Amino acid sequence: MEKFMDYIKKSLNVRPSINALNDGSIIRKIIGTILQVLAFVLGIIIIVYWFKMWPFINELSFISGLGFVIWQFGVFYASLLSLKVLYLRGSDMKKHPDSDYVIVPIIAESLKIYGEMLFFFLAAISLPTALLIWFGGQTIINKFQVIDMGSIFLSGITTFFTIILFSISSIIVTRFLSEWIFVFFSIADDLNIMRRNKIGKK
Repeated sequence: MEKFMDYIKKSLNVRPSINALNDGSIIRKIIGTILQVLAFVLGIIIIVYWFKMWPFINELSFISGLGFVIWQFGVFYASLLSLKVLYLRGSDMKKHPDSDYVIVPIIAESLKIYGEMLFFFLAAISLPTALLIWFGGQTIINKFQVIDMGSIFLSGITTFFTIILFSISSIIVTRFLSEWIFVFFSIADDLNIMRRNKIGKK
């Protein structure tokens, strides 16, 4: 009977789990693992769609097809970079130090991850996209609704710098929003401390 009661006490000992929830370690590990699994799932989806894009090469001339091949491998490389960022950031999230906040850092970090994924993907795809336009000409411009500057060369250059601009903007905007989330909650926490101190003095 005594052994049975000891077993019941051990099975109902939720204190370690509660402590882990309070410091956020369990939540961070769960979210980190989800991000890593998501990287693999997205990788499979991207590979499927990547193969589905290849038949389009049959509609192109030899030179346009060469540009399409370069672009396809550029997309694959850019996707790998983004997914590597997602996987590594998921691993980093598991190792984050304990703090007074649990969910806020996760939200802020998720924004940063999204911005970093966009940054690497767009930066890596910018030149292959310009080459696709230069090799493919008006056929590619019409098919993909690319910015038409009236000149194949100018359309390629414009598209290249537009993608680079979006790449840089994505990481700046997401980091800005991430930092402001921390600022907002830090101010709210400071005001709460001041309010409690004021009440305590009364």
